[in-house]
Parts: sequence; C-alpha cells; structure tokens
Amino acid sequence: MKRSTCVHVFLYLFPGAVYAGGFDGLALGVSPIFESGTYAELTHHWIRPDIEGTDPAGNKTGNLVRRLDSTSGAFKFDVNDDFSLALLTDEPYARSPYYREGPAQGLKASYKSRDWTIIGRYKLTPELSLFGGPFSQSLEIAAHLPQQLTGIEYSLKSDPDTRYGYTVGMAYEPAPFTRVSLTYKSKVQHKIDGTENGMDSTIRQRTPESVALDAQMPISQNTLLFGSVYWAKWTGVSLAPPVYTATFGAPVKVFEHNTIRYTLGAGYRINDSATLIGAFIYEKENEGFSPLAPTSGVKALSLGLKYDVGHGFNITPMVTYNKFGDMSSPVFGEYRDNSMTIYTLKTSYQF
Repeated sequence: MKRSTCVHVFLYLFPGAVYAGGFDGLALGVSPIFESGTYAELTHHWIRPDIEGTDPAGNKTGNLVRRLDSTSGAFKFDVNDDFSLALLTDEPYARSPYYREGPAQGLKASYKSRDWTIIGRYKLTPELSLFGGPFSQSLEIAAHLPQQLTGIEYSLKSDPDTRYGYTVGMAYEPAPFTRVSLTYKSKVQHKIDGTENGMDSTIRQRTPESVALDAQMPISQNTLLFGSVYWAKWTGVSLAPPVYTATFGAPVKVFEHNTIRYTLGAGYRINDSATLIGAFIYEKENEGFSPLAPTSGVKALSLGLKYDVGHGFNITPMVTYNKFGDMSSPVFGEYRDNSMTIYTLKTSYQF
C-alpha cells in the first residue's frame, strides 16, 4: 500500500466538505501537518447554492444565497526528524444571503473570515506526537435591511477585525496508515469597528471553540476507512450589533445549539495513479430560523478522484452534494428541499 495513495486519501477529505452548523464555512483543519517531507497544497471550492422558499402569501423567494468561492492552502516542511512546521490558511466562517424576491426583497448580508495558522508537530515517540500553534483570524460583517420589511431601513458595514487564538492536539499512529488525532481550536473574541445607519459602532463578536476527533485505518490492501466527529460550541454565540439590537429589540441571531457533525468515508486505490474517495456527512437539524442562514442540519455525499500526475504532483477533483433540513418562519415563510453543490479542486506537490 503506497503512502502517496491511501494515506493522502484521508488527508484530502477533511478541508471541509459541507457548509452547515452555525456560520461554519469550509475550514482546512490541521491535516497537512501529517504529510511527509516538504509539501504544498492549494484547494479551491466553487459553492453553488439552491436555497429558496415561499413567503407567507405563497410567492417564491428566489435563490437566497449568492454563488460563493472559497480558497485554502498549506505549506509544510520538516525541521528535523522529530519536528515539523506548517503554514495554513482557510475561511472557517462564511454566509452571504441575498433576498431578491418576496417580502424580504433587498435584504442582504455578508459574514466572512480568513484564518492564518502556524502549527508545529513534535514526535514524542514514533507512535505519539503533539501539535499546536497560534492563528490569526480576520472577520468582517455587512448587512442591509430594506424599509418595507420592518418599517425601518437599516445598514451595517464593518472594517475587518483581526484577533488571535490557538490550536492544540495530539495524534497516535500505532501502525502504518493508522492514526487517531484529537484537535482543539480556541474561541476568538472580536471587537469589530464599523458603521450602523451611518453611526460609528463597535460589534463584539465571538467565534466558537471546537474539537475534532479524526481516525483512519486500512481495512484491505487497497482500501482505507476514515471518519471524524466535529463539535463546535455555538450555543450562546450571538450576532448583536448595538444599534440593530436597540432599534429592533433583539439581536440578529442567537445560536441555541452546538454543532455536532459526523463523517464516515473510504478511499479505494484503483491503480498506482488513481484513488476513488467517497464520504457521507451528517449533522442533526436543531437550529432555529435565521434569515442569514435559513437551513438547519445537513446530509451530504462527497465523491472524488485523487490522481497522481507524477513528479510529486497530485490533483483531486471532488463534488459534494449537501441536502439541508427544512425550516419555516411566520415572517419569511417556508424553506424546504434546499441543497448546495460544492465543486472542489485540490492540487498538491510533494517536494
């Protein structure tokens, strides 16, 4: 079984295949730190939503979410036989609704982030390693509520705010191609300066702490089984711009539930150059309605093919189909049978 096929199958799938839980975007995770030697990767996601509903009068709302792109990347190298470093970047949180029709026509918002992480890994023994490091996180928010929706027009525009957090974890590798890792990512408390209805404003915004348990093991000469459990503490996180909250008497959104997301998948080596990847992802429906994210829970199926071009280069195209849970609101209407398709292309190079 070749390292360039089976092991890398697992490492590929976890740059984030779904768009769910809270304001979760497409996070990269820490998987590049486990690559051998000097390694670089660049991944781009084309996000194509199909999220629409009917207003209380039965009129179609049109597609509520604009097409999005998301890019992540990594560079990793070994300092010596026991210690390695990696630089990672991703977009862990993102939302971008835009209501083109219905009673909320003209309502739009943007919630976007960018993380840069420096992570080191130290091998205590050949089987056990510790890893961790700091990350910077930029976050910016914009929104517009039309007057016909609430009787008051409202706008928000913020500057990017950069704050810092940390990631720590450990990994156990008892046999070739077998690994269990546990990763903790800290919460980040932002203080975002901007304007609300033309007035200076400061928004205190927290992004959640999270824990990820990942595992992989070969079950045959050509097949690798992998899975993960991801938990994020969204409970109590709120989006509460002060002018908005004072004007309308409540925050934009207060999250009532944490995110727990499960992934189970496998990689099958077709030949020395090609490996087929498949995974199923599940997250329970449990969040209340928000016009910023009118979906709850997800069932997703990912299918991809990793191809070894030669000379250290690999390309992996992947398609992920996300099926969201149904939601309803007496003001915004019914949102059912919604989905999102994510097309992903990853290129990597092993020096």
